[in-house]
Amino acid sequence: MDDTQQQLNPGQRTALTKLANSLPYYSSRCLKIVDKGGDLIPFVLNRAQQVIHSRIEKQKQEIGMVRAVILKGRQLGSTTYIQARFFHHTNFKPNLSAFVLAHQAESTIKIFSMTKRFHDNLLPFLQMKLTKDTERAMTMSNFSGYGVGTAGSAEVGRGLTVHLFHSSETAFYERADQLSTGLMQTVADVPGTEMIFESTANGPSGFFYDLVQGAIAGKNGFQLIFVPWYWDNGYQDKEPLDVRALNENEHEYYTAFKDDGLTLHNLAWRRRKLASFGGQEWKFCQEFPTTIEEAFIKAEGRFFDLAKVHIARKRILEPNAYSPLIVGVDQGRTGDPTIICRRQGNVIFPFESIPADDGDQRDMRLAGRLANILRVEKPSLLTIDTTNEHGALDRLHELGYSKRIVKGVHFGEQAFDKTRHRNKRVEMHFNLRDWFLGPDVSIPDDQVFVSDIGSIPFEKETSNNVAYLVSKDEIKKDLKRSPDKLDSAVLTFAFPVRRQPRDPNSRESRAVSTVKSRFRSTLRSKQGVGTRRT
Repeated sequence: MDDTQQQLNPGQRTALTKLANSLPYYSSRCLKIVDKGGDLIPFVLNRAQQVIHSRIEKQKQEIGMVRAVILKGRQLGSTTYIQARFFHHTNFKPNLSAFVLAHQAESTIKIFSMTKRFHDNLLPFLQMKLTKDTERAMTMSNFSGYGVGTAGSAEVGRGLTVHLFHSSETAFYERADQLSTGLMQTVADVPGTEMIFESTANGPSGFFYDLVQGAIAGKNGFQLIFVPWYWDNGYQDKEPLDVRALNENEHEYYTAFKDDGLTLHNLAWRRRKLASFGGQEWKFCQEFPTTIEEAFIKAEGRFFDLAKVHIARKRILEPNAYSPLIVGVDQGRTGDPTIICRRQGNVIFPFESIPADDGDQRDMRLAGRLANILRVEKPSLLTIDTTNEHGALDRLHELGYSKRIVKGVHFGEQAFDKTRHRNKRVEMHFNLRDWFLGPDVSIPDDQVFVSDIGSIPFEKETSNNVAYLVSKDEIKKDLKRSPDKLDSAVLTFAFPVRRQPRDPNSRESRAVSTVKSRFRSTLRSKQGVGTRRT
Protein backbone atom coordinates (compact mmCIF):
# COMPACT_ATOMS: atom_id res chain seq x y z
CA MET A 1 0.00 0.00 0.00
CA ASP A 2 1.53 3.34 -1.01
CA ASP A 3 1.28 6.71 0.81
CA THR A 4 -2.02 7.64 -0.87
CA GLN A 5 -3.71 4.44 0.33
CA GLN A 6 -2.38 4.91 3.87
CA GLN A 7 -4.38 8.18 4.13
CA LEU A 8 -7.77 6.49 3.55
CA ASN A 9 -10.67 7.00 5.96
CA PRO A 10 -12.48 3.94 7.45
CA GLY A 11 -15.18 3.93 4.77
CA GLN A 12 -12.60 3.96 2.01
CA ARG A 13 -10.68 1.18 3.71
CA THR A 14 -13.85 -0.97 3.79
CA ALA A 15 -14.40 -0.31 0.12
CA LEU A 16 -10.75 -1.09 -0.58
CA THR A 17 -11.08 -4.46 1.16
CA LYS A 18 -14.07 -5.37 -1.00
CA LEU A 19 -12.22 -4.28 -4.14
CA ALA A 20 -9.22 -6.38 -3.16
CA ASN A 21 -11.29 -9.50 -2.50
CA SER A 22 -13.54 -9.50 -5.58
CA LEU A 23 -12.22 -9.21 -9.13
CA PRO A 24 -15.72 -8.80 -10.71
CA TYR A 25 -16.50 -5.98 -8.25
CA TYR A 26 -13.09 -4.37 -8.78
CA SER A 27 -13.15 -4.61 -12.58
CA SER A 28 -16.64 -3.12 -12.99
CA ARG A 29 -15.81 -0.13 -10.78
CA CYS A 30 -12.13 0.51 -11.38
CA LEU A 31 -10.97 -0.85 -14.73
CA LYS A 32 -11.60 0.66 -18.14
CA ILE A 33 -11.50 -1.06 -21.52
CA VAL A 34 -12.04 0.08 -25.10
CA ASP A 35 -15.09 -1.55 -26.66
CA LYS A 36 -15.43 -2.58 -30.32
CA GLY A 37 -16.83 0.86 -31.09
CA GLY A 38 -13.75 2.60 -29.69
CA ASP A 39 -15.40 3.93 -26.52
CA LEU A 40 -13.78 3.76 -23.07
CA ILE A 41 -16.16 1.83 -20.81
CA PRO A 42 -16.10 0.03 -17.42
CA PHE A 43 -14.96 -3.57 -17.64
CA VAL A 44 -17.99 -5.71 -16.73
CA LEU A 45 -17.41 -9.44 -17.09
CA ASN A 46 -19.43 -11.06 -19.88
CA ARG A 47 -20.75 -14.62 -19.71
CA ALA A 48 -17.57 -16.24 -21.02
CA GLN A 49 -15.41 -14.26 -18.59
CA GLN A 50 -17.70 -15.11 -15.69
CA VAL A 51 -17.40 -18.83 -16.45
CA ILE A 52 -13.62 -18.60 -16.78
CA HIS A 53 -13.44 -16.69 -13.49
CA SER A 54 -15.64 -19.20 -11.68
CA ARG A 55 -13.64 -22.19 -12.92
CA ILE A 56 -10.27 -20.61 -12.12
CA GLU A 57 -11.35 -19.52 -8.63
CA LYS A 58 -12.69 -22.99 -7.91
CA GLN A 59 -9.38 -24.56 -8.90
CA LYS A 60 -7.46 -22.05 -6.80
CA GLN A 61 -9.56 -22.89 -3.75
CA GLU A 62 -9.01 -26.62 -4.31
CA ILE A 63 -5.27 -26.77 -5.02
CA GLY A 64 -4.01 -23.31 -4.02
CA MET A 65 -2.78 -22.36 -7.49
CA VAL A 66 -4.09 -22.01 -11.04
CA ARG A 67 -3.17 -24.26 -13.96
CA ALA A 68 -5.64 -23.69 -16.79
CA VAL A 69 -5.86 -24.06 -20.55
CA ILE A 70 -8.64 -22.09 -22.25
CA LEU A 71 -9.92 -23.24 -25.65
CA LYS A 72 -12.18 -20.63 -27.17
CA GLY A 73 -13.63 -18.94 -30.23
CA ARG A 74 -12.32 -15.67 -31.59
CA GLN A 75 -12.55 -12.46 -29.54
CA LEU A 76 -14.53 -13.73 -26.59
CA GLY A 77 -12.58 -11.69 -24.03
CA SER A 78 -10.36 -14.28 -22.38
CA THR A 79 -7.20 -12.19 -22.85
CA THR A 80 -8.90 -9.14 -21.35
CA TYR A 81 -10.06 -11.18 -18.38
CA ILE A 82 -6.59 -12.62 -17.69
CA GLN A 83 -4.96 -9.16 -17.94
CA ALA A 84 -7.50 -7.78 -15.49
CA ARG A 85 -6.91 -10.73 -13.18
CA PHE A 86 -3.14 -10.32 -13.14
CA PHE A 87 -3.37 -6.54 -12.80
CA HIS A 88 -5.72 -6.99 -9.85
CA HIS A 89 -3.21 -9.32 -8.19
CA THR A 90 -0.24 -7.01 -8.72
CA ASN A 91 -2.20 -3.93 -7.64
CA PHE A 92 -2.97 -5.39 -4.22
CA LYS A 93 -0.13 -7.83 -3.55
CA PRO A 94 3.54 -6.83 -3.30
CA ASN A 95 6.50 -8.60 -4.88
CA LEU A 96 4.58 -10.40 -7.62
CA SER A 97 5.95 -10.89 -11.12
CA ALA A 98 3.47 -11.23 -14.00
CA PHE A 99 4.55 -12.13 -17.53
CA VAL A 100 2.52 -12.28 -20.73
CA LEU A 101 3.68 -14.02 -23.92
CA ALA A 102 1.93 -13.34 -27.24
CA HIS A 103 2.36 -14.84 -30.70
CA GLN A 104 3.10 -11.61 -32.56
CA ALA A 105 4.83 -8.33 -31.70
CA GLU A 106 1.66 -6.43 -32.60
CA SER A 107 -0.38 -8.55 -30.16
CA THR A 108 2.26 -8.08 -27.48
CA ILE A 109 2.01 -4.30 -27.75
CA LYS A 110 -1.81 -4.41 -27.78
CA ILE A 111 -1.96 -6.59 -24.64
CA PHE A 112 0.50 -4.42 -22.73
CA SER A 113 -1.36 -1.24 -23.74
CA MET A 114 -4.46 -2.79 -22.17
CA THR A 115 -2.61 -3.18 -18.89
CA LYS A 116 -1.23 0.37 -19.05
CA ARG A 117 -4.79 1.61 -19.64
CA PHE A 118 -5.93 -0.20 -16.50
CA HIS A 119 -3.27 1.63 -14.50
CA ASP A 120 -3.71 5.06 -16.05
CA ASN A 121 -7.49 5.11 -15.47
CA LEU A 122 -7.52 3.90 -11.86
CA LEU A 123 -8.96 6.04 -9.11
CA PRO A 124 -6.16 8.08 -7.48
CA PHE A 125 -6.30 6.24 -4.15
CA LEU A 126 -5.77 2.91 -5.98
CA GLN A 127 -3.12 4.00 -8.43
CA MET A 128 0.36 2.82 -7.56
CA LYS A 129 3.32 4.93 -8.56
CA LEU A 130 5.42 3.37 -11.30
CA THR A 131 9.12 2.93 -10.58
CA LYS A 132 9.67 1.44 -14.03
CA ASP A 133 7.68 2.25 -17.14
CA THR A 134 8.86 1.00 -20.56
CA GLU A 135 7.24 -0.35 -23.72
CA ARG A 136 7.38 -3.91 -22.42
CA ALA A 137 7.52 -3.70 -18.63
CA MET A 138 6.35 -1.75 -15.64
CA THR A 139 7.08 -2.00 -11.94
CA MET A 140 4.87 -0.49 -9.25
CA SER A 141 5.88 1.01 -5.92
CA ASN A 142 4.83 -2.22 -4.13
CA PHE A 143 7.58 -4.01 -6.10
CA SER A 144 5.10 -5.99 -8.18
CA GLY A 145 5.95 -5.97 -11.87
CA TYR A 146 4.46 -6.69 -15.24
CA GLY A 147 6.35 -7.79 -18.36
CA VAL A 148 5.48 -8.93 -21.87
CA GLY A 149 7.30 -10.83 -24.60
CA THR A 150 6.81 -12.23 -28.08
CA ALA A 151 7.04 -15.95 -28.78
CA GLY A 152 9.70 -17.18 -31.17
CA SER A 153 12.90 -16.81 -29.21
CA ALA A 154 14.07 -19.73 -27.09
CA GLU A 155 15.58 -17.21 -24.67
CA VAL A 156 12.48 -15.14 -23.98
CA GLY A 157 11.74 -15.10 -20.27
CA ARG A 158 14.80 -17.14 -19.29
CA GLY A 159 16.27 -16.09 -15.97
CA LEU A 160 12.98 -14.69 -14.70
CA THR A 161 11.06 -15.76 -11.63
CA VAL A 162 7.41 -15.57 -12.65
CA HIS A 163 4.39 -15.94 -10.37
CA LEU A 164 1.64 -15.19 -12.89
CA PHE A 165 2.11 -16.43 -16.47
CA HIS A 166 -0.27 -15.89 -19.39
CA SER A 167 0.34 -17.44 -22.81
CA SER A 168 -1.90 -15.82 -25.44
CA GLU A 169 -2.86 -17.61 -28.71
CA THR A 170 -0.49 -20.43 -27.85
CA ALA A 171 -1.55 -22.58 -30.82
CA PHE A 172 0.07 -20.08 -33.21
CA TYR A 173 3.57 -20.00 -31.68
CA GLU A 174 6.37 -21.03 -34.00
CA ARG A 175 8.36 -22.70 -31.22
CA ALA A 176 5.67 -23.52 -28.69
CA ASP A 177 7.39 -26.78 -27.69
CA GLN A 178 10.20 -24.74 -26.13
CA LEU A 179 7.77 -23.37 -23.54
CA SER A 180 8.02 -26.61 -21.57
CA THR A 181 11.77 -26.12 -21.07
CA GLY A 182 11.69 -22.33 -20.95
CA LEU A 183 9.05 -20.03 -19.48
CA MET A 184 6.98 -22.81 -17.89
CA GLN A 185 9.97 -23.63 -15.70
CA THR A 186 10.08 -20.08 -14.33
CA VAL A 187 6.77 -20.66 -12.52
CA ALA A 188 7.18 -22.74 -9.38
CA ASP A 189 4.52 -25.25 -8.28
CA VAL A 190 3.72 -23.34 -5.11
CA PRO A 191 0.48 -21.80 -3.76
CA GLY A 192 -0.45 -18.48 -5.29
CA THR A 193 1.15 -19.05 -8.68
CA GLU A 194 -0.91 -19.04 -11.86
CA MET A 195 -0.22 -20.41 -15.33
CA ILE A 196 -2.92 -19.83 -17.99
CA PHE A 197 -2.72 -20.79 -21.66
CA GLU A 198 -5.46 -19.55 -23.98
CA SER A 199 -5.95 -19.87 -27.72
CA THR A 200 -8.24 -20.58 -30.60
CA ALA A 201 -7.41 -23.90 -32.24
CA ASN A 202 -4.88 -24.31 -35.03
CA GLY A 203 -5.38 -27.91 -36.09
CA PRO A 204 -5.09 -31.24 -34.24
CA SER A 205 -1.36 -31.13 -33.54
CA GLY A 206 1.23 -29.08 -31.73
CA PHE A 207 1.92 -27.96 -28.17
CA PHE A 208 -1.47 -26.35 -27.49
CA TYR A 209 -3.39 -29.33 -28.88
CA ASP A 210 -1.31 -31.67 -26.71
CA LEU A 211 -2.00 -29.44 -23.71
CA VAL A 212 -5.76 -29.65 -24.34
CA GLN A 213 -5.70 -33.43 -24.78
CA GLY A 214 -3.58 -33.86 -21.65
CA ALA A 215 -6.07 -31.77 -19.67
CA ILE A 216 -9.00 -33.84 -20.96
CA ALA A 217 -7.22 -37.05 -20.01
CA GLY A 218 -6.29 -35.62 -16.58
CA LYS A 219 -2.59 -36.26 -17.15
CA ASN A 220 -0.88 -32.86 -17.03
CA GLY A 221 -2.34 -31.07 -14.00
CA PHE A 222 -4.20 -28.48 -16.10
CA GLN A 223 -7.95 -27.96 -16.20
CA LEU A 224 -9.58 -27.37 -19.57
CA ILE A 225 -12.04 -24.47 -19.89
CA PHE A 226 -13.98 -24.34 -23.15
CA VAL A 227 -15.77 -21.20 -24.34
CA PRO A 228 -18.16 -21.58 -27.33
CA TRP A 229 -18.62 -18.77 -29.83
CA TYR A 230 -22.32 -18.10 -29.18
CA TRP A 231 -21.67 -16.90 -25.63
CA ASP A 232 -20.68 -13.55 -27.16
CA ASN A 233 -23.65 -11.24 -27.78
CA GLY A 234 -21.79 -9.74 -30.73
CA TYR A 235 -22.16 -12.95 -32.71
CA GLN A 236 -25.82 -12.57 -33.60
CA ASP A 237 -27.84 -10.86 -36.30
CA LYS A 238 -30.64 -8.43 -35.61
CA GLU A 239 -33.12 -10.54 -37.55
CA PRO A 240 -33.39 -14.17 -36.31
CA LEU A 241 -33.91 -17.20 -38.50
CA ASP A 242 -37.38 -18.71 -38.64
CA VAL A 243 -37.23 -22.01 -36.74
CA ARG A 244 -39.37 -23.55 -39.50
CA ALA A 245 -36.79 -22.54 -42.11
CA LEU A 246 -33.75 -24.13 -40.40
CA ASN A 247 -31.86 -26.66 -42.47
CA GLU A 248 -31.10 -30.08 -40.95
CA ASN A 249 -27.67 -29.04 -39.67
CA GLU A 250 -29.00 -25.85 -38.08
CA HIS A 251 -31.91 -27.70 -36.51
CA GLU A 252 -29.53 -30.20 -34.88
CA TYR A 253 -27.40 -27.39 -33.49
CA TYR A 254 -30.44 -25.54 -32.20
CA THR A 255 -31.80 -28.67 -30.52
CA ALA A 256 -28.43 -29.49 -28.94
CA PHE A 257 -27.44 -26.05 -27.66
CA LYS A 258 -30.50 -23.81 -27.28
CA ASP A 259 -30.65 -24.61 -23.55
CA ASP A 260 -27.07 -23.35 -23.30
CA GLY A 261 -27.91 -20.02 -24.91
CA LEU A 262 -27.74 -20.63 -28.67
CA THR A 263 -30.44 -18.46 -30.25
CA LEU A 264 -31.99 -18.08 -33.68
CA HIS A 265 -30.19 -14.73 -33.85
CA ASN A 266 -26.89 -16.61 -33.37
CA LEU A 267 -27.82 -19.08 -36.10
CA ALA A 268 -28.60 -16.23 -38.50
CA TRP A 269 -25.10 -14.86 -37.86
CA ARG A 270 -23.62 -18.34 -38.25
CA ARG A 271 -25.33 -18.87 -41.61
CA ARG A 272 -24.00 -15.56 -42.90
CA LYS A 273 -20.51 -16.22 -41.52
CA LEU A 274 -20.42 -19.70 -43.07
CA ALA A 275 -21.11 -18.13 -46.45
CA SER A 276 -18.06 -15.89 -45.99
CA PHE A 277 -15.97 -19.05 -45.49
CA GLY A 278 -17.20 -20.32 -48.84
CA GLY A 279 -19.42 -22.85 -47.12
CA GLN A 280 -16.39 -24.68 -45.67
CA GLU A 281 -17.78 -25.60 -42.29
CA TRP A 282 -14.50 -26.94 -40.90
CA LYS A 283 -12.92 -23.48 -41.25
CA PHE A 284 -15.80 -21.86 -39.39
CA CYS A 285 -15.60 -24.53 -36.66
CA GLN A 286 -11.91 -23.89 -36.09
CA GLU A 287 -12.44 -20.16 -35.61
CA PHE A 288 -15.85 -20.37 -33.93
CA PRO A 289 -16.21 -23.80 -32.29
CA THR A 290 -19.44 -24.93 -30.69
CA THR A 291 -17.75 -27.89 -28.97
CA ILE A 292 -14.23 -28.94 -28.03
CA GLU A 293 -14.28 -31.54 -30.80
CA GLU A 294 -15.26 -29.00 -33.45
CA ALA A 295 -12.30 -26.79 -32.59
CA PHE A 296 -9.87 -29.37 -33.94
CA ILE A 297 -11.94 -30.63 -36.83
CA LYS A 298 -10.12 -31.45 -40.06
CA ALA A 299 -11.16 -30.56 -43.60
CA GLU A 300 -12.43 -34.10 -44.21
CA GLY A 301 -14.97 -33.76 -41.39
CA ARG A 302 -15.90 -36.14 -38.57
CA PHE A 303 -17.27 -39.67 -38.76
CA PHE A 304 -19.87 -39.11 -36.02
CA ASP A 305 -22.49 -36.36 -36.07
CA LEU A 306 -21.19 -34.27 -33.16
CA ALA A 307 -24.45 -32.37 -32.70
CA LYS A 308 -26.32 -35.66 -32.20
CA VAL A 309 -23.60 -36.83 -29.82
CA HIS A 310 -24.09 -33.73 -27.67
CA ILE A 311 -27.85 -34.15 -27.71
CA ALA A 312 -27.35 -37.69 -26.40
CA ARG A 313 -24.91 -36.38 -23.78
CA LYS A 314 -27.55 -34.04 -22.37
CA ARG A 315 -30.50 -36.41 -22.62
CA ILE A 316 -31.87 -38.02 -19.44
CA LEU A 317 -33.33 -41.47 -20.09
CA GLU A 318 -34.13 -44.67 -18.27
CA PRO A 319 -33.14 -47.79 -20.26
CA ASN A 320 -35.83 -50.07 -21.60
CA ALA A 321 -36.21 -52.89 -19.05
CA TYR A 322 -36.72 -55.42 -21.84
CA SER A 323 -33.59 -54.47 -23.78
CA PRO A 324 -30.61 -56.81 -23.37
CA LEU A 325 -27.70 -55.70 -21.22
CA ILE A 326 -24.51 -55.86 -23.30
CA VAL A 327 -21.01 -55.42 -21.88
CA GLY A 328 -17.97 -54.37 -23.94
CA VAL A 329 -14.46 -54.80 -22.51
CA ASP A 330 -11.45 -53.01 -23.95
CA GLN A 331 -8.46 -54.75 -22.39
CA GLY A 332 -5.68 -52.46 -21.29
CA ARG A 333 -2.30 -53.05 -22.82
CA THR A 334 0.95 -52.13 -21.07
CA GLY A 335 0.35 -48.98 -19.02
CA ASP A 336 -3.29 -48.57 -20.12
CA PRO A 337 -6.42 -49.14 -18.01
CA THR A 338 -9.10 -51.66 -18.92
CA ILE A 339 -12.42 -49.97 -19.76
CA ILE A 340 -15.79 -51.69 -19.33
CA CYS A 341 -18.86 -50.31 -21.11
CA ARG A 342 -22.43 -51.36 -20.30
CA ARG A 343 -25.19 -50.64 -22.78
CA GLN A 344 -28.85 -51.48 -22.39
CA GLY A 345 -30.78 -50.61 -25.52
CA ASN A 346 -30.73 -46.86 -26.00
CA VAL A 347 -28.60 -46.05 -22.92
CA ILE A 348 -24.84 -46.30 -22.44
CA PHE A 349 -24.03 -46.28 -18.73
CA PRO A 350 -21.00 -44.59 -17.12
CA PHE A 351 -17.80 -46.48 -17.85
CA GLU A 352 -15.96 -48.65 -15.37
CA SER A 353 -12.20 -48.24 -15.40
CA ILE A 354 -9.76 -50.80 -14.01
CA PRO A 355 -6.30 -49.32 -13.40
CA ALA A 356 -3.43 -50.49 -15.57
CA ASP A 357 -2.20 -53.90 -14.45
CA ASP A 358 1.04 -55.20 -15.95
CA GLY A 359 1.49 -58.08 -13.51
CA ASP A 360 1.80 -61.74 -14.43
CA GLN A 361 -1.70 -62.52 -13.17
CA ARG A 362 -3.52 -59.61 -14.84
CA ASP A 363 -5.54 -61.90 -17.12
CA MET A 364 -6.73 -63.91 -14.15
CA ARG A 365 -7.62 -60.80 -12.18
CA LEU A 366 -9.57 -59.37 -15.12
CA ALA A 367 -11.33 -62.70 -15.64
CA GLY A 368 -12.33 -62.66 -11.98
CA ARG A 369 -13.89 -59.20 -12.29
CA LEU A 370 -15.74 -60.14 -15.47
CA ALA A 371 -16.94 -63.40 -13.93
CA ASN A 372 -18.48 -61.35 -11.12
CA ILE A 373 -20.29 -59.16 -13.67
CA LEU A 374 -21.56 -62.26 -15.47
CA ARG A 375 -22.73 -63.87 -12.24
CA VAL A 376 -24.39 -60.83 -10.68
CA GLU A 377 -25.60 -58.66 -13.57
CA LYS A 378 -26.40 -61.51 -16.01
CA PRO A 379 -25.65 -59.63 -19.26
CA SER A 380 -27.04 -61.14 -22.46
CA LEU A 381 -23.62 -60.70 -24.08
CA LEU A 382 -20.11 -59.84 -22.95
CA THR A 383 -17.59 -59.04 -25.67
CA ILE A 384 -13.85 -58.74 -25.08
CA ASP A 385 -11.29 -57.14 -27.37
CA THR A 386 -8.90 -59.99 -28.17
CA THR A 387 -6.83 -58.15 -30.76
CA ASN A 388 -3.76 -58.47 -28.51
CA GLU A 389 -4.85 -60.53 -25.49
CA HIS A 390 -6.74 -63.85 -25.12
CA GLY A 391 -6.01 -64.86 -21.53
CA ALA A 392 -9.09 -63.41 -19.81
CA LEU A 393 -11.42 -64.80 -22.50
CA ASP A 394 -9.88 -68.27 -22.29
CA ARG A 395 -10.16 -68.25 -18.49
CA LEU A 396 -13.86 -67.32 -18.61
CA HIS A 397 -14.52 -70.22 -20.98
CA GLU A 398 -12.55 -72.52 -18.66
CA LEU A 399 -14.85 -71.39 -15.84
CA GLY A 400 -17.78 -72.67 -17.88
CA TYR A 401 -19.21 -69.45 -19.32
CA SER A 402 -20.84 -70.12 -22.66
CA LYS A 403 -19.14 -69.01 -25.87
CA ARG A 404 -22.58 -67.77 -26.89
CA ILE A 405 -22.55 -65.28 -23.99
CA VAL A 406 -18.83 -64.49 -23.75
CA LYS A 407 -17.24 -63.69 -27.10
CA GLY A 408 -13.88 -62.41 -28.22
CA VAL A 409 -13.62 -59.76 -30.93
CA HIS A 410 -10.55 -59.09 -33.04
CA PHE A 411 -10.91 -55.58 -34.48
CA GLY A 412 -9.27 -56.71 -37.70
CA GLU A 413 -11.49 -59.74 -38.26
CA GLN A 414 -13.96 -60.00 -41.11
CA ALA A 415 -17.14 -57.95 -40.92
CA PHE A 416 -20.57 -59.54 -41.25
CA ASP A 417 -21.03 -57.61 -44.48
CA LYS A 418 -17.57 -57.53 -46.05
CA THR A 419 -18.97 -55.84 -49.16
CA ARG A 420 -19.67 -52.70 -47.08
CA HIS A 421 -17.05 -52.68 -44.31
CA ARG A 422 -13.35 -53.49 -44.53
CA ASN A 423 -13.26 -55.20 -41.11
CA LYS A 424 -15.03 -55.63 -37.79
CA ARG A 425 -13.66 -52.36 -36.39
CA VAL A 426 -15.24 -50.38 -39.21
CA GLU A 427 -18.53 -52.27 -38.91
CA MET A 428 -18.82 -51.65 -35.16
CA HIS A 429 -18.16 -47.93 -35.60
CA PHE A 430 -20.87 -47.75 -38.27
CA ASN A 431 -23.28 -49.54 -35.91
CA LEU A 432 -22.58 -47.01 -33.16
CA ARG A 433 -23.05 -44.15 -35.60
CA ASP A 434 -26.40 -45.56 -36.68
CA TRP A 435 -27.35 -45.91 -32.99
CA PHE A 436 -26.83 -42.16 -32.50
CA LEU A 437 -29.35 -41.54 -35.30
CA GLY A 438 -32.08 -43.05 -33.13
CA PRO A 439 -34.69 -40.67 -31.72
CA ASP A 440 -33.84 -41.26 -28.06
CA VAL A 441 -30.36 -42.31 -26.98
CA SER A 442 -28.30 -41.31 -23.97
CA ILE A 443 -24.58 -41.42 -23.16
CA PRO A 444 -22.62 -40.44 -20.04
CA ASP A 445 -21.55 -36.85 -19.51
CA ASP A 446 -17.95 -37.90 -20.09
CA GLN A 447 -15.61 -35.53 -21.93
CA VAL A 448 -12.98 -38.22 -22.56
CA PHE A 449 -15.60 -40.40 -24.30
CA VAL A 450 -16.88 -37.48 -26.37
CA SER A 451 -13.31 -36.57 -27.36
CA ASP A 452 -12.74 -40.18 -28.41
CA ILE A 453 -15.85 -39.95 -30.58
CA GLY A 454 -14.74 -36.64 -32.08
CA SER A 455 -11.31 -37.99 -33.02
CA ILE A 456 -12.55 -40.24 -35.84
CA PRO A 457 -12.35 -38.61 -39.30
CA PHE A 458 -14.97 -39.27 -41.95
CA GLU A 459 -14.77 -42.72 -43.53
CA LYS A 460 -13.11 -43.36 -46.87
CA GLU A 461 -13.93 -45.92 -49.55
CA THR A 462 -11.93 -48.29 -51.72
CA SER A 463 -12.46 -48.51 -55.46
CA ASN A 464 -14.98 -51.27 -54.68
CA ASN A 465 -17.00 -48.96 -52.39
CA VAL A 466 -15.88 -50.75 -49.24
CA ALA A 467 -15.73 -48.33 -46.30
CA TYR A 468 -12.64 -48.04 -44.10
CA LEU A 469 -11.39 -45.77 -41.31
CA VAL A 470 -7.99 -44.29 -40.57
CA SER A 471 -5.84 -46.62 -38.51
CA LYS A 472 -6.04 -46.69 -34.75
CA ASP A 473 -2.36 -45.72 -34.63
CA GLU A 474 -3.26 -42.45 -36.39
CA ILE A 475 -6.07 -41.84 -33.90
CA LYS A 476 -3.69 -42.45 -31.00
CA LYS A 477 -1.19 -40.07 -32.56
CA ASP A 478 -3.83 -37.34 -32.76
CA LEU A 479 -5.34 -37.95 -29.32
CA LYS A 480 -1.99 -38.62 -27.62
CA ARG A 481 -3.68 -41.63 -26.04
CA SER A 482 -5.77 -44.63 -26.98
CA PRO A 483 -9.54 -44.10 -27.53
CA ASP A 484 -10.30 -46.80 -24.96
CA LYS A 485 -13.80 -45.66 -24.01
CA LEU A 486 -14.89 -45.50 -27.63
CA ASP A 487 -13.41 -48.95 -28.24
CA SER A 488 -15.32 -50.44 -25.31
CA ALA A 489 -18.54 -48.78 -26.52
CA VAL A 490 -18.30 -50.07 -30.10
CA LEU A 491 -17.71 -53.57 -28.70
CA THR A 492 -21.32 -53.53 -27.49
CA PHE A 493 -22.29 -53.38 -31.18
CA ALA A 494 -20.17 -56.35 -32.31
CA PHE A 495 -23.06 -58.83 -32.53
CA PRO A 496 -26.83 -58.55 -32.74
CA VAL A 497 -28.68 -59.55 -29.57
CA ARG A 498 -32.39 -60.21 -29.28
CA ARG A 499 -34.52 -58.73 -26.55
CA GLN A 500 -34.90 -61.05 -23.59
CA PRO A 501 -37.73 -60.24 -21.15
CA ARG A 502 -36.67 -60.10 -17.51
CA ASP A 503 -38.65 -60.74 -14.39
CA PRO A 504 -38.41 -57.37 -12.58
CA ASN A 505 -38.00 -59.24 -9.28
CA SER A 506 -35.24 -61.56 -10.50
CA ARG A 507 -31.71 -61.37 -9.17
CA GLU A 508 -30.30 -60.17 -12.50
CA SER A 509 -32.92 -57.42 -12.77
CA ARG A 510 -31.97 -56.23 -9.30
CA ALA A 511 -28.33 -56.25 -10.39
CA VAL A 512 -29.16 -54.16 -13.44
CA SER A 513 -31.06 -51.81 -11.15
CA THR A 514 -27.82 -51.37 -9.22
CA VAL A 515 -26.13 -50.33 -12.44
CA LYS A 516 -29.02 -47.96 -13.12
CA SER A 517 -28.66 -46.37 -9.71
CA ARG A 518 -25.03 -45.60 -10.46
CA PHE A 519 -26.19 -44.08 -13.73
CA ARG A 520 -28.83 -41.97 -11.97
CA SER A 521 -26.14 -40.43 -9.77
CA THR A 522 -24.48 -39.08 -12.90
CA LEU A 523 -27.85 -37.93 -14.24
CA ARG A 524 -28.12 -35.56 -11.31
CA SER A 525 -25.16 -33.67 -12.74
CA LYS A 526 -27.07 -33.48 -16.01
CA GLN A 527 -30.11 -31.83 -14.42
CA GLY A 528 -28.72 -28.37 -15.12
CA VAL A 529 -28.65 -28.92 -18.87
CA GLY A 530 -28.70 -25.16 -19.35
CA THR A 531 -25.20 -25.00 -17.89
CA ARG A 532 -22.30 -25.39 -20.25
CA ARG A 533 -19.90 -28.27 -19.63
CA THR A 534 -16.57 -26.53 -19.80
